Amino acid sequence: MGLDYFALLVSILSALIAVVAILRANEANRLAAEANRITKHYNLRPIRLSACNLVKDFAHYCTTYRTAFLQKIVSGTMELMDRRDSFRLEFEKFGPLEMPSVESKVSELSNKAVQLQRALDRSRGSDPQPLDSKYTTLEENIDAIMDWFAEEEKALPTLFNQYLEDA
Repeated sequence: MGLDYFALLVSILSALIAVVAILRANEANRLAAEANRITKHYNLRPIRLSACNLVKDFAHYCTTYRTAFLQKIVSGTMELMDRRDSFRLEFEKFGPLEMPSVESKVSELSNKAVQLQRALDRSRGSDPQPLDSKYTTLEENIDAIMDWFAEEEKALPTLFNQYLEDA
């Protein structure tokens, strides 16, 4: 009976050790996941800040482009398209930032820059018709595009705050 009792005691002790090992492994797994989250947080934040500054700079450039165009500070609308292309390339260099609403905003800004370019080219040409049929003049159309850029520029910090707080 002593040997059976000893074998039972060893079995119970082995089971207890296995349960403790499982609990420790789960705790180690939780700590590793937390460490990964913290690492991701500190690695994404500087990249997201750079992306934020890039988008803000482009929005500001587009907001002030018409004035520079009218004062002949810029030589033509090709400068706007060059800036748009370099903006898109620079943003793509950041890689996946896990910011879907910002990525869609980048696409919107890029498309509106094309609309601005087309409208400004049209204002210098022989066909001063608005691009959008809801405007009666091309000037109203350009004003609406410029107002859109100004509103978007103001709204960008709010858009980025949710991602910068996460990172």
